[in-house]
Amino acid sequence: MKRITSILIFAIFLGMSIAIYYARSSKFFWLPHRSKQTLRIENTPTIVSKKDYGLTYGKKTAPHHLINFFDMGCTHCKTFFRTTWPIIRMCFVETGKLQVTFTPYPIHTETLMFMTCTEKLIAIEQQILFEILMETDTSAMATMEQSMETFRKSVVTPTPKTIKEALFLTRQHEFTELPMLFLDGKQLSNTEQDHIINFLEESLK
Repeated sequence: MKRITSILIFAIFLGMSIAIYYARSSKFFWLPHRSKQTLRIENTPTIVSKKDYGLTYGKKTAPHHLINFFDMGCTHCKTFFRTTWPIIRMCFVETGKLQVTFTPYPIHTETLMFMTCTEKLIAIEQQILFEILMETDTSAMATMEQSMETFRKSVVTPTPKTIKEALFLTRQHEFTELPMLFLDGKQLSNTEQDHIINFLEESLK
């Protein structure tokens, strides 16, 4: 019975991925490798979701705010989280200079599933689940099920509200690559570690 339930959940998430794929027209489930380029800032309004699925680190009183759009199935997003984020957190967030929000951008089913699970969790549990999933290279679905069991909660199928929010994000903000960063409402066009750390050091003086 448990196996049948898992198969049904997987089939539903697969269907959701196909729906998001067609909603995004010619977009694909994988993202191109980011080419090396000089760091520049593009004047872009701050992009926010209708519902706040973001996970925020840092003080509300921080003078600057960085938004990081990510997808659980994006290898570049995980690389950024594992290599660049610890430096940003230590040098800028913990010193009170910067507040950072990780906002899901659902391209893969893992991210849609994560968004659904966060609706059942309190803030600290959301953060723990997010960090576990970004650090693991194993099956995201299996890891999510195990983590939710730890919280004494079960994985549920995406709600109509979550699906609507996912479609809103992918239709309104068609990013061609991830992670996508916005500092104080302005898009950063290069997220390679050396560039972004040097840029933040200069900008947050």
